[in-house]
Parts: sequence; structure tokens; C-alpha cells
Amino acid sequence: MDRENTCYADTRTGLLFGEGKMKKLLGLLLVLTNVFFVYSHEFERNELAKAIEKIVSFNINKYGDSFVWEDGRSSALVEDNKPADKYEITKISDNDCSTAWVEGKPDDGINEWVIIPVKDEEDENMEDAIWKYKEGKTDSITVEFTVNNGYQASEDLYKKNNRVKEAEISIYAVPYTVGMNSAHLTANPDLVFEKTVTFSDEIIFNPIYINYSSFEFTFDLPEKYRTDDDYRFFELYLKVEIKSVYKGTKYSDTCISEMSAKTIH
Repeated sequence: MDRENTCYADTRTGLLFGEGKMKKLLGLLLVLTNVFFVYSHEFERNELAKAIEKIVSFNINKYGDSFVWEDGRSSALVEDNKPADKYEITKISDNDCSTAWVEGKPDDGINEWVIIPVKDEEDENMEDAIWKYKEGKTDSITVEFTVNNGYQASEDLYKKNNRVKEAEISIYAVPYTVGMNSAHLTANPDLVFEKTVTFSDEIIFNPIYINYSSFEFTFDLPEKYRTDDDYRFFELYLKVEIKSVYKGTKYSDTCISEMSAKTIH
């Protein structure tokens, strides 16, 4: 059979398309749909929106293990003769307390920051928490934030390097929409929670970690996250900004071994 000449009938319009033409037409429609999708959500993105849009797109497309979300931190330490990513943002969520994100400033790193996505205790993509909130099954959102402070590769390195003392915690709601192999923000992130907290510096004799702190934050979202179609899908991101430190005995590098944040309900 000559498949190129096979025809498909649209019984509603009476139009006939060859298979080759049909594929081209469908391809064009997909392209036009994606173009409309992108430009229908154009707005002036602030710096935070530009940074977060990259990781939202990464979560949709899964670029690969080599992807480093450099916009998710203010800086990272790079040392001679060591891998460039040894102290990168990826080390703050690798489930390994012997690695750490280390800020890259020559001083104590005051006002340096790092951002992590908020997950859900039952659903990694936070879909359960989103729909419970939208359907009014819960009036607020609670986020549990845990941190392993300092460089916990050893007790010696923990003491020699700075640890975070006071940190400003900011949580952002990030509305987005998904198109053909892409994701885009529909508006700039909304700051929905902010608080300054004090991290523990207590040394805990545990085979997995040396130090551990846990916090719970409860907040409401703007009404538009329940009602507006542009806010139908959203994610939460938590930012930690260093405000003061516990001084290390030898180095001025401020370190965090692990951080995680999840909604609980």
C-alpha cells in the first residue's frame, strides 16, 4: 500500500489529507501551540523568577545528573586541584552528610543564600498538598524544614569551618504551566512566609550526622492560588540566607551539609 497516498476523512468538514501532509500539519499545530503557550504567559521576570524557572524546567525535562542549578545559590567555594562541584548546591541535597554546600565568599558569607524546592511528605511533586489546599480541605500549609549544619565529614572539619547561626527563611509560591516539553512561570514568585531562625550548633554523637535542626512553618497562600487559572499549578521554594555564624577555629567558609523541606498534613 502506498501509505503516502493514504487519506483520512474528517467527516465534520469533508476535508481529505494525505498522511504526509497530516503529519506536517500536526507538527505545525504543535509548534504554534507551544509559541502561543510561551507568549501568552509573558511578563517581566524578576531575578528570582529567572532562577527558579530554570529548575522548574529541569524537573519537567530531567536534563540529567550533570545539571547544576547554579542560580539556586549566591556562590559556591572552588578550590585548586579539587572538582569544581565539590562544594556546589547539589551537595546540600545528596543525602550524604559528609558533603556540603559551601558559600564562596572570602569572608564569613553573611547574606549568602541557597534555595531548595519544597516537596510533599506523601507526593514528591506536591500534587496532594496543592489539591487539598485548592479544594478547601486545609486552610493553611505547613512546611517542615530540616538542616544538618556545618561541614559534617568529620567532627574536626565541623569545628574548623563556620556553621550557620542565624538564618532568614523565605518561602515562595511559584506559579507555572506546562507546555510541549517545557515549563514556564505564569507570574513572578510570591513571598508567602518569612522568619529569622537560629540553627543548632550542638554536636550529636550519631553514626549518620553530627548536628541536626528541625523547624515547622505554617502559612496561608494568597486567594488567587485557589481561584485563578494562572495559579492552577504551583510549587514552593525555600530560601536560606545567612545572617550570622558560629565561627570556625581555622576557616571562614560557612557550610551546610544537608537541607530538606516538605509539606506535612
